[in-house]
Amino acid sequence: MIKVIKKIHRLLKSSSKVIITTHKNPDGDAMGSSLALNSILNKIGIDSIIIIPNTYPSNLNWMDGVKNVVNYDLDSKNAIKLIDNAELIFCLDFNSLKRVGDMSTYIKNSKAKTILIDHHEDPELIFDFSYSFPKISSTCQLIYEFLIELNLIEYIDIKIAENLYAGIVTDTGSFKYSSVDIRTHQIVSNLLLIGLKQDQIHNKLHNNQKEKRLKLLGYAINKKLKIYYNFNTAIIDLSINELNMFDYERGDTDGIINYALSIEKISLAVIFIEEKDKIKISFRSKNDFKTNILSKKYFNGGGHINASGGIYYGKIEDGIKKLISILPNYKTELSKNT
Repeated sequence: MIKVIKKIHRLLKSSSKVIITTHKNPDGDAMGSSLALNSILNKIGIDSIIIIPNTYPSNLNWMDGVKNVVNYDLDSKNAIKLIDNAELIFCLDFNSLKRVGDMSTYIKNSKAKTILIDHHEDPELIFDFSYSFPKISSTCQLIYEFLIELNLIEYIDIKIAENLYAGIVTDTGSFKYSSVDIRTHQIVSNLLLIGLKQDQIHNKLHNNQKEKRLKLLGYAINKKLKIYYNFNTAIIDLSINELNMFDYERGDTDGIINYALSIEKISLAVIFIEEKDKIKISFRSKNDFKTNILSKKYFNGGGHINASGGIYYGKIEDGIKKLISILPNYKTELSKNT
């Protein structure tokens, strides 16, 4: 890894046009890591720009630098031009180029060197350099460690600290997941020493919800939650029509699945969200049930052991039937995790 860091350091010194990108439907960790790295690079005189595949949730609007991000969905010509002219591309918080959607073709065809910084399992071996540690809690934690390796940690100011903390706290479920370790808390402690006010960040992330988002949560739990106790599994599904009843915006369904997982004797929780051309699926589990293996094998997905995503092409009810049909294969494993 020391050799890799030295090569990256030389690349940074020789690169004048740097792109930072992340996965579709960027969350707090994706945006926090991208914004933090971008701010650091700009501070040391490196021209860098963030390009995201599509819109981020509205509860991240407060993050420093977010207004300067290029949205591929809204400005594809500019995004493609920037990628084509790039000398170096940082790929943050994803393990496969398919996670960036239509942008993947342009990144593949770019002459730029690519650097992966990520914490998901089984990263693709297509990147020029890989800073990948699946056991680490978040990409924001990795960015902090990466900055130490590059001797750039001193450039973290209060705004960068807030972006890093937002990514850490969202991707760890407010520090409740098993990936959280001593080092995670040490880094957060260091961010607090800079002047970070964690209560303010929590308020910005969680205490500014729109009324209709809360009503969507109530509807999902009261009307759409189904329990399959014989497989220790809970399933929620939401169609486009149902989402439209609550003026759905990207990010409004985040966290709903965790309520299903909190039910006694439930080892696996799954939520199916209908989109225009596909069904987006999120998996969450307790203990050591490997959702990433299930999602990769049956639903074109992947991710972490206890938190992963997938896609189903077809009707939402057919996707649910498919999941229910494969649950007997995991009955023993699911019963062990209650």
